[in-house]
Amino acid sequence: MTGRVETADGKVYELPALLEWRLRRTGGVPCDSFRVKCLYSAEMGEALKAACRFAATENGVTRFRGVIDEWSAVCGAEGTVLTVEGRGMAALLLDNEAEAVTYQRAALSEILKDHAAACGVAWEPHGEVYGTGEYAVASGSSRWKAIEGFARRCGLTPYFTREGVLCLRGAAEGRRLVLEEPEGVIEASYRDRRYGVLSEVTAVNRAKKLRQTVRNEAFLARGGSCRRVVYVPSRSVNELRYTGRYQIEKSAEDARELTVTLTGSVDAEPMDRVELSLARLGVRGTFRVSETLHTLSASGETTELTLWEV
Repeated sequence: MTGRVETADGKVYELPALLEWRLRRTGGVPCDSFRVKCLYSAEMGEALKAACRFAATENGVTRFRGVIDEWSAVCGAEGTVLTVEGRGMAALLLDNEAEAVTYQRAALSEILKDHAAACGVAWEPHGEVYGTGEYAVASGSSRWKAIEGFARRCGLTPYFTREGVLCLRGAAEGRRLVLEEPEGVIEASYRDRRYGVLSEVTAVNRAKKLRQTVRNEAFLARGGSCRRVVYVPSRSVNELRYTGRYQIEKSAEDARELTVTLTGSVDAEPMDRVELSLARLGVRGTFRVSETLHTLSASGETTELTLWEV
């Protein structure tokens, strides 16, 4: 894998051979992140001071593109080593605050123009989608939250590709992978979390005297009991129902988590669906890739997959 840095005026500088890398991909929030190390020489200093973007490529394919947060050079027993760290392109949306605004009948293209284009974020073309009713961006919201809130109301999930391009996908989109008793397993762990999973949410609009209760029947059947009441300015029963369903889904999305560390590089991306079985843990089922972590260190190259059961 090779690395390069880019300046705001479009200049590109190739880094020396990478000694270590750590590329974490989530596709959304928490933000993607990277850390790479290579040898440093004094003449690199001026270019690095101007650099604002980083990209890692392998065999001509982009493996990561993101925003540089900081770099440092250290002289020591191993020579003079440069470390460059940063986050994925979602950082541009997370770091920038949106103005409070209410859209009467917003279109996806309008939301992207107002919030993604304003930060210099590129996005994949998507057919036009219109929201139902008003959509309000609250004061203090990030541009990411403005886009995510609208997208989820339309049944879409905002997601950054490893090339740093924003795309919006349906919940079931993503590649289908199969890992039947995968080779090269260094470590695997399975966790079943009950704490924090909501069994019932009642959404209430006091002004209009509307209320809607959504139940998590699967968790209730397992003896779960964790009720919440939320007060929201929704204008319809359908919006209240959406609020309750969203709260329950968010509380349970990582309740059953499988983490697998494998030798080498595994081609998997957040939102991919994986059919996986591990006899030693008694685990078999369908999982969604939540996070990938590609690492190269003195001990070799590894890939850690964080998977959520679906």
